[in-house]
Order: sequence, then structure tokens, then C-alpha cells
Amino acid sequence: MMLRRSAAAAVAAVLAAALGVAAGPSASAAPPVGTVQSTTDLGPVTWDSRILGRDAGFSVKWGNSATWMFGDTGMTVPGADGDHWADNTAAVTTDLNAADGISLVAPSGREHTDGTGAPTEYLPFSQWESFFNYSNDPARCGQPGVGDCGKQYFLWPAQPVADPARNRVVYSFTTGIRGGAVTDPFGEYWGTGFAVWDAASGTVTRPETGPVPGGASWDKWVMFHGQETSYIPAVTVGSNVYSLGCVRDFVVFHCSLARVPLADILTRSAWRFYTAGGQWSASASDAAPVFDGASSTSMFYNTYLGKYMAVYGYDQVFYRTAAQPWGPWSDEAKLFDTVPAATGNNYFGLAHPEYGAGKTLYITYARPKGNNGGEIRVQKVVFN
Repeated sequence: MMLRRSAAAAVAAVLAAALGVAAGPSASAAPPVGTVQSTTDLGPVTWDSRILGRDAGFSVKWGNSATWMFGDTGMTVPGADGDHWADNTAAVTTDLNAADGISLVAPSGREHTDGTGAPTEYLPFSQWESFFNYSNDPARCGQPGVGDCGKQYFLWPAQPVADPARNRVVYSFTTGIRGGAVTDPFGEYWGTGFAVWDAASGTVTRPETGPVPGGASWDKWVMFHGQETSYIPAVTVGSNVYSLGCVRDFVVFHCSLARVPLADILTRSAWRFYTAGGQWSASASDAAPVFDGASSTSMFYNTYLGKYMAVYGYDQVFYRTAAQPWGPWSDEAKLFDTVPAATGNNYFGLAHPEYGAGKTLYITYARPKGNNGGEIRVQKVVFN
């Protein structure tokens, strides 16, 4: 079974065809702090044997465990909806020692499952979206490409942020519609929004963070609409969350910075955007790039290096360092070369600071395997 192609995979293919590397450097700056002592491939993340493949691989620490979030997920068994497919899935593990790899299976790990016991979406569709997807599933709608047949709403995961003070985790996502008569490999992209996991009830909801003035009805769940830069949470510093918005300019992603109090992350008017003049503006149009990265870029404070670190990449994974989230950021330097993809290109180079944010880092990337699905491989990086 071939995994459905995600927007990130399509971006990886575009970049690889143009450059053969991950992302281009920004204007000349100082070298990053730290040099790589060693890198070790620890193999793929271990998960439920019924899963053929996944992409993405974001994670967040909550209490004594880590929750993992994945995008497109193909399975050997159907879920409660009769489909062998999920646009997003999640798992949790209590094993935070990644030295021997990362496992999401028992006894330390478990999948988020539906009533049949199959892995299933953790981001909730509305009643209308669920009905639309069921009715227009290519397996039952007749002739894909005619009318709405074959079209599917999607919710793809992005980096979450833990909010212990309010007993919640805020999940970010991208949304739109794809398949059927939608020929764009990126789908009809509508923007990014937030879902909230409440620890007390164990439920996930999608609060209304819109609508964008003059927008369509689905905009009520979108914080940044499709024509805007989408900002994804990256690092919490004190009471503020700093978020990155990375926009592709041919083969380079220019990443801008926003901040918002974690308590007000669901309120668009509370967001501020870093400008070229070093100020914080209430207008997103005033934002200016702070470095060049990739479509998905991790950012965290490295306790060993004493600097903030940005990690990103495709077939190669890079990093930059800075004294503050807004920079100035260093030149990029390579962390490691990935294991070549069986087909296409690797993508989603992501750091996981809950497993190590100092001398030793653990970084994952999505590796396509053609008809055998796809895997998330783990790389251990040790600094001098």
C-alpha cells in the first residue's frame, strides 16, 4: 500500500529536485555554537504492527510521558469508519530514555485507538466533515473526480505545546480538502488552527478561533487562513510561546517569529509579530524573517550549548543557534545525512528536546518506503 502523499512530502520533492539538499543558507552570519562529535542511526520508531507507515512525528512532554503525533497513517486493518487510512494518529509512551531507540508499544507505549481497537484520528472532525468524508470516500461514492466524489477534509498535525497551568495540551494543525477533483498535490489549503486536549476529561475539542473577517464558514476553526503565514508553536519561554511561520520562496523557507502568552494562545488579537526593526507588532504583515529553515522547524533551548537551537531538514538535517528566539541566528551547519529514502525524499527533520536538550539530542525524520509504507527514523547526535 502506497502512503498518500502529504504536502510536506511534496515540498521535499520540490526542494530535492531543485537543490538536492534541505534548505538554503541565509545571509552570512557567525557559525553556530557547538560542533558535532558523533551521530548514530538508532533505527525506526517502533509502533503497532498493523501500521504500514506514518509521517510527521511531532512530540510533546506531559507529566512523565511523551505524546507523539503523526500525519498520514496507512494500516493493514480498517478502523471503525471502514477505512484503512487516517489523516492523523497519536501514541503515548512513558519511556523517555531514547538511548536504545523510541518505542510506542506495550508495556511503555500505547496507541490512540477507536472502538475497534485500530489506531484512529486524535484531531476531531466536525459532524459535517465526518459525514462528507464518509459519503465521498472513493470506495463508496462511485466515480472519483466527479462532483465531490473523492474529496476529503484533512487535519494534519503540527507541533503541540504543553500548558500545565491550564491542565491542557494545545495541538496545532493544518486543514483543507484534497482528493477527487482537487488536482493540487498540496490540496486546497485553508490554514492552521488549534485543538485542545483537556487533561481532566481526556477529550480533544476544536475551539472556534475565527472567523477571519469575510471568510468562509470553515474559517471559524482557523487561526491563520490560507493566504497568511501559518505560525506553529516552537518553544515556551516563561509565560510566552514563540511560534515560527516558515514560507517557501522557491527552494528556501523564510521563517518569521511570533509570540503570544500561553494563556491567550487561542486569541488572535493577543499575538505579536517580530519586525525587521526589532519590534513586536500586532499586524502579521509587519513580520520579517529571522532565519531560513524548512517547512517544519524545531526550536528549543539547548542547556549544554547555552543557546537556542533551530533544527530542520529533509535528506540532510541542519541546525542554527542564537542567544534569543529572535536572533540574530547563526549560519546553518549540518548535523547529519539521513538514511536515503527507498523512494522520493526524506522530510520532517524534527528534534525532540524532552528526550535530550543538551550534549545529546534525538532527532527524527520521515523516510518513505514505497509500497511498504513509511517509517520515522531516530538519529542520536552528540556534541563536543
